[in-house]
Amino acid sequence: LSQIIEPCGVGNPTPVFIMEECSVVSIRPVGGGKHLRITLSKHGKCFQAMFFGVSESDFGIYVGETVDAMFTVGINTYAGETTVQLLLNDVRYSQKSVQERVKDRQKFRDILDGAEFSSNDGYLPERRDFVNVYNLVQENIMSGLAIFTDPYAMFLLRTVLSAREEINYVKYRLIVEIFDELGIFDIIRHVVVPEDRAAEQIMPQDAVEFFPVKHTVKIDLESSQILRNLRRQCIKETIES
Repeated sequence: LSQIIEPCGVGNPTPVFIMEECSVVSIRPVGGGKHLRITLSKHGKCFQAMFFGVSESDFGIYVGETVDAMFTVGINTYAGETTVQLLLNDVRYSQKSVQERVKDRQKFRDILDGAEFSSNDGYLPERRDFVNVYNLVQENIMSGLAIFTDPYAMFLLRTVLSAREEINYVKYRLIVEIFDELGIFDIIRHVVVPEDRAAEQIMPQDAVEFFPVKHTVKIDLESSQILRNLRRQCIKETIES
Protein backbone atom coordinates (compact mmCIF):
# COMPACT_ATOMS: atom_id res chain seq x y z
CA LEU A 1 0.00 0.00 0.00
CA SER A 2 2.70 2.48 0.96
CA GLN A 3 4.49 1.87 -2.34
CA ILE A 4 1.29 2.67 -4.24
CA ILE A 5 0.13 5.79 -2.39
CA GLU A 6 3.41 7.38 -1.25
CA PRO A 7 5.02 9.81 -1.36
CA CYS A 8 2.12 12.14 -0.47
CA GLY A 9 2.30 15.89 -0.32
CA VAL A 10 1.09 19.05 -2.02
CA GLY A 11 1.42 17.62 -5.51
CA ASN A 12 0.19 14.17 -4.56
CA PRO A 13 -2.56 14.43 -1.92
CA THR A 14 -3.18 11.45 0.36
CA PRO A 15 -5.87 9.28 -1.27
CA VAL A 16 -9.22 9.12 0.49
CA PHE A 17 -11.21 5.89 0.37
CA ILE A 18 -14.84 5.06 1.08
CA MET A 19 -16.13 1.74 2.42
CA GLU A 20 -19.93 1.49 2.16
CA GLU A 21 -22.36 -0.72 4.05
CA CYS A 22 -19.96 -1.82 6.78
CA SER A 23 -20.96 -2.84 10.31
CA VAL A 24 -19.75 -1.21 13.51
CA VAL A 25 -18.40 -4.12 15.57
CA SER A 26 -16.89 -2.24 18.51
CA ILE A 27 -16.23 1.29 19.75
CA ARG A 28 -13.58 2.02 22.36
CA PRO A 29 -12.60 5.47 23.69
CA VAL A 30 -8.85 6.12 23.81
CA GLY A 31 -6.66 9.07 24.74
CA GLY A 32 -8.74 9.93 27.76
CA GLY A 33 -11.96 9.75 25.74
CA LYS A 34 -10.80 12.29 23.15
CA HIS A 35 -10.48 9.74 20.34
CA LEU A 36 -12.16 6.49 19.28
CA ARG A 37 -10.79 3.13 18.23
CA ILE A 38 -13.46 1.50 16.06
CA THR A 39 -13.67 -1.97 14.55
CA LEU A 40 -15.54 -2.11 11.24
CA SER A 41 -16.61 -5.26 9.43
CA LYS A 42 -17.23 -5.83 5.73
CA HIS A 43 -17.79 -9.19 3.99
CA GLY A 44 -16.68 -11.02 7.14
CA LYS A 45 -13.37 -9.14 7.44
CA CYS A 46 -12.61 -6.75 10.31
CA PHE A 47 -10.70 -3.48 10.01
CA GLN A 48 -9.25 -1.41 12.83
CA ALA A 49 -9.91 2.31 12.53
CA MET A 50 -9.00 5.46 14.46
CA PHE A 51 -11.29 8.49 14.67
CA PHE A 52 -9.20 11.30 16.12
CA GLY A 53 -10.80 14.25 17.88
CA VAL A 54 -14.19 12.57 18.22
CA SER A 55 -15.57 11.44 21.59
CA GLU A 56 -18.06 8.62 22.09
CA SER A 57 -20.87 11.09 22.87
CA ASP A 58 -20.07 13.15 19.75
CA PHE A 59 -19.99 10.08 17.54
CA GLY A 60 -23.70 9.30 17.94
CA ILE A 61 -23.47 5.92 16.18
CA TYR A 62 -23.64 2.65 18.08
CA VAL A 63 -22.39 -0.91 17.81
CA GLY A 64 -24.50 -2.90 15.37
CA GLU A 65 -25.25 0.01 13.03
CA THR A 66 -24.49 -0.10 9.30
CA VAL A 67 -22.43 2.85 8.07
CA ASP A 68 -20.39 4.32 5.25
CA ALA A 69 -16.84 5.23 6.30
CA MET A 70 -14.48 7.74 4.65
CA PHE A 71 -10.81 7.30 5.52
CA THR A 72 -7.18 7.45 4.61
CA VAL A 73 -4.90 4.46 5.10
CA GLY A 74 -2.13 4.31 7.67
CA ILE A 75 0.36 1.71 8.79
CA ASN A 76 0.37 0.86 12.50
CA THR A 77 3.18 -1.00 14.24
CA TYR A 78 2.52 -2.23 17.78
CA ALA A 79 4.27 -4.94 19.80
CA GLY A 80 6.26 -5.95 16.73
CA GLU A 81 3.20 -6.42 14.54
CA THR A 82 2.53 -4.18 11.52
CA THR A 83 -1.05 -3.79 10.33
CA VAL A 84 -3.11 -1.56 8.07
CA GLN A 85 -5.11 1.02 10.03
CA LEU A 86 -7.96 3.16 8.75
CA LEU A 87 -7.75 6.84 9.73
CA LEU A 88 -11.34 8.00 9.64
CA ASN A 89 -12.32 11.35 8.15
CA ASP A 90 -16.05 10.86 8.54
CA VAL A 91 -18.66 8.19 9.28
CA ARG A 92 -22.35 8.35 8.40
CA TYR A 93 -25.30 6.00 8.41
CA SER A 94 -25.55 4.05 5.17
CA GLN A 95 -28.25 5.06 2.72
CA LYS A 96 -29.89 1.66 3.12
CA SER A 97 -30.08 2.06 6.90
CA VAL A 98 -31.68 5.48 6.58
CA GLN A 99 -34.21 4.24 4.01
CA GLU A 100 -35.15 1.29 6.22
CA ARG A 101 -35.66 3.56 9.23
CA VAL A 102 -37.83 5.97 7.23
CA LYS A 103 -39.89 3.00 6.03
CA ASP A 104 -40.25 1.66 9.59
CA ARG A 105 -41.31 5.06 10.90
CA GLN A 106 -44.05 5.24 8.28
CA LYS A 107 -45.11 1.67 9.07
CA PHE A 108 -45.42 2.62 12.76
CA ARG A 109 -47.64 5.59 11.91
CA ASP A 110 -49.77 3.52 9.52
CA ILE A 111 -50.34 0.83 12.16
CA LEU A 112 -51.37 3.42 14.76
CA ASP A 113 -53.84 4.73 12.17
CA GLY A 114 -55.36 1.27 11.80
CA ALA A 115 -53.41 -0.44 9.02
CA GLU A 116 -53.27 -4.23 9.07
CA PHE A 117 -49.95 -6.06 9.38
CA SER A 118 -48.71 -9.65 9.31
CA SER A 119 -47.90 -11.66 12.42
CA ASN A 120 -44.65 -12.56 10.63
CA ASP A 121 -43.52 -8.92 10.80
CA GLY A 122 -42.84 -9.18 14.52
CA TYR A 123 -44.66 -5.94 15.33
CA LEU A 124 -47.25 -7.21 17.81
CA PRO A 125 -45.83 -6.85 21.35
CA GLU A 126 -46.23 -9.67 23.84
CA ARG A 127 -46.13 -9.46 27.63
CA ARG A 128 -42.43 -10.33 27.80
CA ASP A 129 -41.67 -7.45 25.40
CA PHE A 130 -43.36 -4.97 27.74
CA VAL A 131 -41.43 -6.39 30.68
CA ASN A 132 -38.10 -6.20 28.84
CA VAL A 133 -38.58 -2.58 27.76
CA TYR A 134 -39.95 -1.57 31.17
CA ASN A 135 -36.95 -3.08 32.98
CA LEU A 136 -34.54 -1.47 30.53
CA VAL A 137 -36.09 1.98 31.03
CA GLN A 138 -36.16 1.60 34.81
CA GLU A 139 -32.50 0.54 34.95
CA ASN A 140 -31.47 3.56 32.91
CA ILE A 141 -33.60 5.94 34.97
CA MET A 142 -31.86 4.62 38.10
CA SER A 143 -28.53 5.33 36.38
CA GLY A 144 -29.60 8.89 35.58
CA LEU A 145 -30.25 8.25 31.87
CA ALA A 146 -33.91 8.93 31.20
CA ILE A 147 -33.72 10.09 27.56
CA PHE A 148 -33.65 7.52 24.76
CA THR A 149 -32.98 8.54 21.19
CA ASP A 150 -34.16 5.99 18.63
CA PRO A 151 -30.62 4.73 17.81
CA TYR A 152 -29.67 4.54 21.50
CA ALA A 153 -32.83 2.62 22.38
CA MET A 154 -32.24 0.11 19.59
CA PHE A 155 -28.60 -0.27 20.65
CA LEU A 156 -29.62 -1.04 24.24
CA LEU A 157 -32.22 -3.56 23.09
CA ARG A 158 -29.68 -5.30 20.84
CA THR A 159 -27.23 -5.40 23.74
CA VAL A 160 -29.43 -6.83 26.48
CA LEU A 161 -31.86 -9.07 24.59
CA SER A 162 -31.23 -12.43 22.96
CA ALA A 163 -32.06 -13.06 19.32
CA ARG A 164 -35.30 -14.81 20.36
CA GLU A 165 -36.34 -11.76 22.39
CA GLU A 166 -35.48 -9.23 19.67
CA ILE A 167 -37.58 -6.07 19.63
CA ASN A 168 -37.59 -4.25 16.30
CA TYR A 169 -38.08 -0.52 15.84
CA VAL A 170 -41.81 -0.64 15.08
CA LYS A 171 -42.56 -2.86 18.07
CA TYR A 172 -40.49 -0.60 20.35
CA ARG A 173 -42.41 2.50 19.22
CA LEU A 174 -45.74 0.72 19.75
CA ILE A 175 -44.72 -0.31 23.28
CA VAL A 176 -43.83 3.30 24.09
CA GLU A 177 -47.25 4.42 22.88
CA ILE A 178 -48.96 1.88 25.13
CA PHE A 179 -46.81 2.90 28.12
CA ASP A 180 -47.93 6.47 27.49
CA GLU A 181 -51.59 5.51 27.06
CA LEU A 182 -51.67 3.58 30.35
CA GLY A 183 -49.62 6.15 32.27
CA ILE A 184 -46.94 3.57 33.12
CA PHE A 185 -44.41 6.37 32.59
CA ASP A 186 -44.80 10.09 32.09
CA ILE A 187 -43.40 10.58 28.59
CA ILE A 188 -42.14 13.63 26.73
CA ARG A 189 -41.20 13.31 23.06
CA HIS A 190 -38.50 15.38 21.36
CA VAL A 191 -37.62 15.64 17.67
CA VAL A 192 -33.84 15.20 17.36
CA VAL A 193 -33.42 14.96 13.59
CA PRO A 194 -36.41 15.89 11.38
CA GLU A 195 -37.41 13.29 8.82
CA ASP A 196 -36.87 15.68 5.90
CA ARG A 197 -33.11 15.42 6.54
CA ALA A 198 -33.09 11.72 5.75
CA ALA A 199 -32.21 12.46 2.12
CA GLU A 200 -28.82 13.69 3.37
CA GLN A 201 -28.12 10.22 4.80
CA ILE A 202 -28.72 11.53 8.28
CA MET A 203 -30.81 9.13 10.34
CA PRO A 204 -34.18 10.69 11.26
CA GLN A 205 -34.74 10.22 14.95
CA ASP A 206 -36.78 11.24 17.94
CA ALA A 207 -36.02 11.06 21.63
CA VAL A 208 -38.33 9.79 24.35
CA GLU A 209 -37.89 11.11 27.88
CA PHE A 210 -39.27 8.82 30.58
CA PHE A 211 -40.29 9.90 34.07
CA PRO A 212 -41.20 7.32 36.74
CA VAL A 213 -44.77 7.22 38.05
CA LYS A 214 -45.88 5.78 41.39
CA HIS A 215 -48.91 3.54 40.98
CA THR A 216 -51.18 2.59 43.85
CA VAL A 217 -52.79 -0.24 41.89
CA LYS A 218 -51.40 -2.69 39.35
CA ILE A 219 -51.91 -1.60 35.76
CA ASP A 220 -53.52 -4.17 33.48
CA LEU A 221 -52.01 -4.27 29.99
CA GLU A 222 -55.27 -5.74 28.74
CA SER A 223 -56.96 -2.39 29.42
CA SER A 224 -54.96 -0.80 26.58
CA GLN A 225 -57.16 0.16 23.65
CA ILE A 226 -54.05 0.40 21.43
CA LEU A 227 -53.09 -3.19 22.26
CA ARG A 228 -56.62 -4.42 21.56
CA ASN A 229 -56.55 -2.60 18.22
CA LEU A 230 -53.18 -4.12 17.33
CA ARG A 231 -54.47 -7.62 17.96
CA ARG A 232 -57.41 -6.98 15.61
CA GLN A 233 -55.12 -5.50 12.94
CA CYS A 234 -52.62 -8.39 13.10
CA ILE A 235 -53.24 -10.97 10.36
CA LYS A 236 -52.22 -14.42 11.55
CA GLU A 237 -49.87 -16.10 9.10
CA THR A 238 -47.66 -19.15 9.33
CA ILE A 239 -43.91 -18.68 8.93
CA GLU A 240 -42.68 -20.53 5.86
CA SER A 241 -39.80 -22.92 6.47
